[in-house]
Amino acid sequence: MILKNTYNSLENKGKSAIADAEKYIGRFLAEIPDLAVTKEKPSPAEGVRPDFHIELRRGDQRAILLIEAKPVAEPRIVADWMARLPNARDWPEGHYPILCASYVSPKAAEMLKSRQVGYIDLSGNCWLDLGFLFVERSGHPNRFKEPKEQQLLFAARASRILHTLLENPAKEWTLQELARTAGVSLGLVHRVTKALEERLFAEKRRGRFSLDDPSGLLDAWRSFYVGKRIRWQRYYWPMPQDVRAGMQEIGKSAKAAEVRYAFTGPAAASLLVPYLMVSGIHCYVDALRPDLLDSLKADPVASGGNLWFNVIQREDVFLGSHQIEGVFVVSDVHMYLDLCALGGRGEEAAETLRETRFRF
Repeated sequence: MILKNTYNSLENKGKSAIADAEKYIGRFLAEIPDLAVTKEKPSPAEGVRPDFHIELRRGDQRAILLIEAKPVAEPRIVADWMARLPNARDWPEGHYPILCASYVSPKAAEMLKSRQVGYIDLSGNCWLDLGFLFVERSGHPNRFKEPKEQQLLFAARASRILHTLLENPAKEWTLQELARTAGVSLGLVHRVTKALEERLFAEKRRGRFSLDDPSGLLDAWRSFYVGKRIRWQRYYWPMPQDVRAGMQEIGKSAKAAEVRYAFTGPAAASLLVPYLMVSGIHCYVDALRPDLLDSLKADPVASGGNLWFNVIQREDVFLGSHQIEGVFVVSDVHMYLDLCALGGRGEEAAETLRETRFRF
């Protein structure tokens, strides 16, 4: 089911959302020094009916927060709610609409900030601009169970569709063409494209489908992907000083052992982006055979290592893989996600890759 079909059932959980919002916001505001906090009864005087009011005072400065509590804050729900809000200039002085939900996605956050609407989510993110008080926290992942729609959107088979779209961000597709190119069923394409439309990442025009916000989609996929734990099997091997030579050696050994492979991580990115620091090699394989490890003189280690293998469960990892300097690497999209998931210098390499290789 897509968000549109579940909107009414989510709204029925409003009382729980309000109670959770009241408790969390109370604790959140109590951490801010020199701030007096008073809860007020809701009133329709401002032209809307917020779930509750909170008065803030610091010295002779005062602000009224008009809190709207939502179980979820996906972009379509946020857009519908903001469409009913008066323009910022029509609010009484010192009154500020604030959205509270379990999690506010980066795209929803940008939509709210563009209208000068604050938000506080129960996962630790917030944006408040009250004149005398400014608070911003971002980057906290969703602490709550992902809705079924998001699980569908980033599931293994559905990711083939996302990958195909992001590799061709400006292309307009028929659903049949997209299904054929991604190698999935037409039914799955229909469900995924509907979910993308509901989250305002894409739009259907004149019977053809295209991305409206490839950057936002990639950001959402990254947030989901970094929460996964890829199980890398760690090895130490006598890696050549030249990383490229090492990758070529692994590629030759994999071919001799009839193992399909594709490099990822900083080593693979170094073939695309110069001057990256590389301390080891990450490689996907469809099988990890003893003759491959023997030819490399690779020994398993409990931690650290300089060679990491992951035996794939599905062929999706190889979608878009291609040769560079005689070795196979994963697609740019998959490489970016893996770099983000590795953290640390991997994240820095991911942003460098995005700046140099992506058009969004």
